[in-house]
Amino acid sequence: QPSFGPANAPLTLAIFSDFECPVCREEAKEIREKAPVEFPKELRVVFTDFPLESIHPWARPAAIAGRCVFRQNAPAFWEYHDWIFEHQPEIKIDNLRAKVMDWAKSKPLDAAQLTQCMDARATELEADAEIAKGTKLQVDSTPTAFLNGRRLVGNVPWQNLSQIIKLELGLLKHPLK
Repeated sequence: QPSFGPANAPLTLAIFSDFECPVCREEAKEIREKAPVEFPKELRVVFTDFPLESIHPWARPAAIAGRCVFRQNAPAFWEYHDWIFEHQPEIKIDNLRAKVMDWAKSKPLDAAQLTQCMDARATELEADAEIAKGTKLQVDSTPTAFLNGRRLVGNVPWQNLSQIIKLELGLLKHPLK
């Protein structure tokens, strides 16, 4: 599963996200910039694809492409993540493949392997499994996050999320009885 932060961090923020969701884009930018600085040892962030296909036509193919990138070079996934959110307004269903391949040219990826993976939809079952996981957890909008199991729906501004993380860390040190 794509993640950053220490694997043994006391807190895990699992985010169900959609690459075509503008609210997800804003939240992702803040979390990517601020979480590693403010909580370098305390927080692991896990990305889970949850494309809302009914309103976002290219979100599922973008999720499949992201899984292809991750499968080939796990650290490159985060470059893809940041790039696709940054370029979200320019991407359409009919230019997604070309834009991803153009992005991949300057990355440590095998272009032929990436093309084959995307064209064959080789990671579709992985994306389906992530969607099923979100559905089982009653995720119905993006972003939806779970901080050590506590549900956070919508874009929680970093200032608020930071406070929630600090409260959770405090509860780990001094559990309620």
